[in-house]
Amino acid sequence: MMTNESLHQDACPSEIVCSTYADGELTGSEARAFTAHLADCPRCQGLVQAFRRERDVLFEIVGNTEAFLGETQPAPVSEPSPIHILKLLGLVIGIAALMRLGIGWVMGLELPWSIEWLNPLNVSGQLSMLFSTGVYFIEYYQNGGTTMVTLISDVGLAVAIIMLLATLYLLLRRPAGTLVVLGGLLLMLGHARPAEAIEIRSGESVSVNIGEIIDDTLIASGRVVTIDGEVTGDLIVFAQSIEIAGSVHGDIYSFGRTIEVDGRAGGGFAGFGQVIRIGDSIGQSVYGFAQSLRSSPDATIEGDLFAFGENIHVGGSVGRNVTVFSNTLTISGEVKRDVTFGGRLATVQSSAAIGGNLDVGLPDEESLEVDSAANVAGETIVEVPEPGREEEDEDGILSLWTIAWTALWLVTAFLSGLLLFWAFPALRRVPLDNLNGILLSAGFGFVLATATPVLAVVLAVTLIGLPAGLVIGAVWVMSLYVSKIVVAHFLGNALLRPKQHDIRSMLLPLLSGLVLVLIAVSLPFVGWVINLLLVIIGLGAMGQALYHNAGNRAAAA
Repeated sequence: MMTNESLHQDACPSEIVCSTYADGELTGSEARAFTAHLADCPRCQGLVQAFRRERDVLFEIVGNTEAFLGETQPAPVSEPSPIHILKLLGLVIGIAALMRLGIGWVMGLELPWSIEWLNPLNVSGQLSMLFSTGVYFIEYYQNGGTTMVTLISDVGLAVAIIMLLATLYLLLRRPAGTLVVLGGLLLMLGHARPAEAIEIRSGESVSVNIGEIIDDTLIASGRVVTIDGEVTGDLIVFAQSIEIAGSVHGDIYSFGRTIEVDGRAGGGFAGFGQVIRIGDSIGQSVYGFAQSLRSSPDATIEGDLFAFGENIHVGGSVGRNVTVFSNTLTISGEVKRDVTFGGRLATVQSSAAIGGNLDVGLPDEESLEVDSAANVAGETIVEVPEPGREEEDEDGILSLWTIAWTALWLVTAFLSGLLLFWAFPALRRVPLDNLNGILLSAGFGFVLATATPVLAVVLAVTLIGLPAGLVIGAVWVMSLYVSKIVVAHFLGNALLRPKQHDIRSMLLPLLSGLVLVLIAVSLPFVGWVINLLLVIIGLGAMGQALYHNAGNRAAAA
C-alpha cells in the first residue's frame, strides 16, 4: 500500500526541475505549471527551500551574495490573445495601405515606365539584375576570370562550404562533427589561392600618369580620377569624374557621375553612373547602369552588352549579344548576334548590322524604326502587350504555375524554419507580443536592412575587409529570407498556443503561421507592402532575440 508521500513523489517533477526553479531558470508554461503544483506539495516546497539555501551558501562562498540575494520568481511570459494578434494585423494592413499609396505616388513621379525595373521593389527588375549578374560571374569564371572575379568566386565557395559544415556539425553534435569541420578546413586550405596585392589611392584628384605601371589591382577614390598609365590587375574607381585613357589588363568597376573609357581593358567593364561613354576596346562583356550610355564608332566590345538606363546608343562593334532595358535604343554599329530590347522606342540606323534576331518589346509596332539600308540577318520580333492581358494574368490566382510556386515556397520555408529554430532556439521567443515591441523591432530592422549592405560595400572595397564584406552580404541576404519565417512562427504560436515548446510541437504553429503570412503578402494592392513590413519587423526581432540571448549567456558565464 502506497503512502501519501510516495504518491506525491510519483506525481512530482524531478529534483532537477526543482533545482532549476529555485535558480530562477525555469520559464514559460513549465514555470507556471510548477508554481501551481508547488502550492499543494509539501515535498517540492521543502526541496525548493533546500536548493535555495544551498544556492545562498554557494553565493557567499564566491563573494557575490549581494548580487544574487532575493526571492527568485519565474520570468513572466506573455501570450498575446488571438484578438490582440488580429488588431496588430489590422494595424499592419492599414499602415501598408498608406505606404502603398504614398510609395506608388512617389515612384510614379520619379520613374518613367521604361525604367521601372530600377524600382528595388519591382520583382521583374530584381530578377533581371540577379540574372545578369549571375550570367556575368558564371561566364567569367568559366573563361578564367581575372583577380577580382576569381577572388569573389573563391570567397563565395568558402562561404558555402562554411554553411555546409556548420549544418553538418549541428546535425551530428558528436566527435565526428569535429572531424568533418577539420576535414572541411583542410579542403578549404587546399583550395586557397596565392594572395593578390591591392593598391589603394584616394584624394581630391587621383591620377596614374603616362608610363606609370601599377602591377596589381588598383582601388581609386576621389572627385576626379584619371588613368593614363597601365594597371595590370583590376581597376575599381569611385569618383564624380572618371577618365580612363590608359590600359587595364583586368576588369574595370566604376562608380561615378561621368565615366569615359578611351583606353583598353583586357577584362570586362561594369559602370554605374549618369553618363557612360566607351571609346576603345573592352576584352569581355560590358554592364552599364546609367542615364545615358554610348559606345563610339571606334569602340569594340568582345563579349556581351547589358545596358540599363534612359538612352542607350550602340555605335561600335559588339562581339556577342546586346540586351538593353531603357527608354530609347539606337543601333548604328555592328552586333554579331542577337539584340533584345525592352522600352519605348528602338531605332536601327542605316549603318547598323545585326547578325542574329532583333527581339523588342514595345508599346506598339510603330515604336520600332528600322532603316531600309540596315542589315538584320535574323528575324525581327516585335512584342506588343495585349489590352487587358495584365489584368487577366493578375486575376489568375488559381493558375497551375501560381499553385506550384506557392507550394514550393511553403515547403521550402517550412523546412528552413525547422532548421533555423533548431539551430537557434533563441529565435523561438521574439519580442513581438505588444505594440512597443513591434515598433522597436521595426526600427531596429530598418537600420539592419539599410545599414548592413552599406557596411558590406565599405568593407568590400578594402584590402582586408573584402572577404568580411562578402560574408556580411551573404548573411544579410539569408536574414532577409528567414525574417518572415520568424514572424510566421510567432503568429502561429499566438493563435494555437502550444503547451510544449519542443521541435515536434512547433510543426503545426509554424505551418499555420506561414499560411497566414502567405495570405497576407498575396493580398491585392497592399500585399507587397505587407511583405516589406514583415521582412523589416522580422529582421529587427531576430536581431533583438539574438542580442538578448548573447547577453544572457555572457551573464551566466
